[in-house]
Amino acid sequence: MANDQTESFFGNEKTSRTFVQSIKELILANKLIFLLAGIGCLFLITSILLLVKTTLPTSDIEFSTDNIDIASTSAMLSVDVEGAVMKPGVYNLPGKSRIQDALIAAGGLSSDADREWVARVLNRAALLTDGAKIFIPQAVNNKEQLTNNKQQITNNTLGAQNNLININSGSSAELDTLPGVGPANAEKIISGRPYGSVEELKSKKIVNSSVYDKIKDLVSVW
Repeated sequence: MANDQTESFFGNEKTSRTFVQSIKELILANKLIFLLAGIGCLFLITSILLLVKTTLPTSDIEFSTDNIDIASTSAMLSVDVEGAVMKPGVYNLPGKSRIQDALIAAGGLSSDADREWVARVLNRAALLTDGAKIFIPQAVNNKEQLTNNKQQITNNTLGAQNNLININSGSSAELDTLPGVGPANAEKIISGRPYGSVEELKSKKIVNSSVYDKIKDLVSVW
C-alpha cells in the first residue's frame, strides 16, 4: 500500500515536471509570437486607458472678479455738479467714472430739472475728466423764461458751451465753418471720431497745432 502511494507521488511529480518542461519548450519555440502578443496586449491596455481619460467629463474652471473693484484701482478725480440737482457741489469720484455716476453722487436731478434737455444733450455714459463741470439747466414753462435762460445761463457740460460745435456729431458743413479747418480737415475730424476730449484733435494729429489753437475754444465733445 505504501509503495503504491510512493509511486503515485513520484509519478505525479514527474508528470508535473514534464508539463512544465513542455510549457518552457513551447515558449522557447514560439518566443517571438509570445513577445508580439505581449506588446499587443500592452498597446491595447494603453489605448483603452487613454480613451477612458479623454471621455471623462472635465469641470470648467471659473475665475470670478466679483470682489475686484476695478474703479478703485484708478486715480480719483474731482467734478463740479451744479444747476438743477438735489445736492450741487464738488465730488471726488473714482477714476473712469461716468457722468451718470456724478449725477448719482449729487443726489440725482431735482424736480425742476430740464429732463428733456438731459435726454437730448447729455451723454450720461460719457467718461468724466478731472476738473470737469456738469451744469443741469432748469425746465422753462414759457418762451419768455426760455429767452431769459438763454441769456443768463451758460449750459456747461464738461466745460463745453451749447453754441460750440460738437466734434463728435457735427456735420462736415458745420466743421467747415471753423477757422482754418476747411473741407479736408472737416473730413479728417469726422473720420477720427469718437473723441473723449477736444485735446485729442491734437494728440491724434487730426489737425496741426496752428489750426488747433484757433478752434480749441470753439468746439466741444458733448
